[in-house]
Amino acid sequence: MGMDRFDGIVKTFSAAGTRRRLLRLGVTILPTGVLAALSRFAAGPAVRAKRGKTRLVTKTFANPAPIAIPSSGTPDGSDFTLSVSGLRNGHIVDVQVTLLGLSHTNPEHVVVYLEAPSERALYLMFKAGGTTPVSNLTITFADAAPVVLPDDGPLVSGTYRPAQYEPPAGQNPFPRLSIFERSNPSGVWELFVGHSAAGGEGSIAGGWSLEITARVEEKRKKKR
Repeated sequence: MGMDRFDGIVKTFSAAGTRRRLLRLGVTILPTGVLAALSRFAAGPAVRAKRGKTRLVTKTFANPAPIAIPSSGTPDGSDFTLSVSGLRNGHIVDVQVTLLGLSHTNPEHVVVYLEAPSERALYLMFKAGGTTPVSNLTITFADAAPVVLPDDGPLVSGTYRPAQYEPPAGQNPFPRLSIFERSNPSGVWELFVGHSAAGGEGSIAGGWSLEITARVEEKRKKKR
C-alpha cells in the first residue's frame, strides 16, 4: 500500500517520534494482524467504577479556536486539544464531537482524527463529503445519528456517524465512537486535522466541541 494518500498526516506523525504517533502510523499502514494487536494495546484496560452510588452526567467541553486547513499537509499545530475534568472516577457511556463552521473547497480531502486520553482513537472523517465546496457547516459525529457521513456531496450541516472511505485493509470503513466506552474521560483529548491529498483549502472557524456522557461516582457524605 502506498503512503501518498496519507502524505501530510504520515509525515507529521513520523517526525514527532512519540509512541502515540507511531501507533497512528501503525493504524494507517501496518498489516491486519499487527493492526489488531496495536488496537488491543492502545485500548488498554476498561475502567471500572469503584463501589458506591453512581449517576449519569453529561458535560460539553469546547475549544473555539479557529482551525486553518491549508492546501496541503497538516495545519500548523495540527493537534487541537480539550482538557476534560469534573467527571469523578467516571467511565464513558457516550461521546459526540462537533465541528463548528467547517468550510472547504474540497471536503473529500479533509481528514479528521480524534484521540482520547486513554489513547483510544478513530477517524471521524476520511475521504468523505464529496468534492463540492462547502461553507460554514456544523457537523456532529454521533453513533446514534440516523445516517453515516456521505461519500458523495454536497455535504450539508447535520449529525452523522463517522466514516473513512477507502480504509486500509482490515479496518472498518464506519468506525464507531463506542470505542471510547468504559474508558476514563479525564485528561487531554486531541483532534487532528489534515489532508489525504494536496488540493483545496478551508477552515473550521468555530473550533470544535466534545460532549461526554459518563457514569460517575457520587461524592460520599462525611459521617458526623
